[in-house]
Amino acid sequence: MLRYARRRLPPTTVHRVLSSPRRATALRLLRREGAMPVGELADAVAAVEAGGEPPGSLRDSVYNSLRQTHLPRLTDLGLVAHEDGVVRPLAASRHVARYATPVALFGVSWAELYRALGILGLCLVVATLAGAPLVDAVDPLVWATATLAAFAVTSGCQLWAARRVRVRDPRDRR
Repeated sequence: MLRYARRRLPPTTVHRVLSSPRRATALRLLRREGAMPVGELADAVAAVEAGGEPPGSLRDSVYNSLRQTHLPRLTDLGLVAHEDGVVRPLAASRHVARYATPVALFGVSWAELYRALGILGLCLVVATLAGAPLVDAVDPLVWATATLAAFAVTSGCQLWAARRVRVRDPRDRR
């Protein structure tokens, strides 16, 4: 029974889904790799948890928890389809993935923002060295320094934004 198949999940439900590291890892792997057999998904999740080649007991544990707990929950929420031993992500899982990616401004992730700054700085320095009009009036060292200053300010903003986010231990009942 799909409770949320035709509408977006409430934020509290999304955070509950992502609160399980195993479930969040499975969802991330499915979004990245596409449809996978359950056994393959369990192996991949176990490898992430183990940080390398997982022992057989961990594989079994992951496989059982995916089959008995996590996949039924994700299927019920309309995030994945689980048929004939194959799991595939559904379109609604894209909405959940946004919550798992730290966002800076206007829906842009911090990684995208840093990448854009790096590319902009590189283009400005190369354009200056190539003698491009307007930009070559400024020394390349100034462009490089300005880009590094922008990185520093952005890092400060990210740290400032992160200090407001407090991760609570579910065992902490205060």
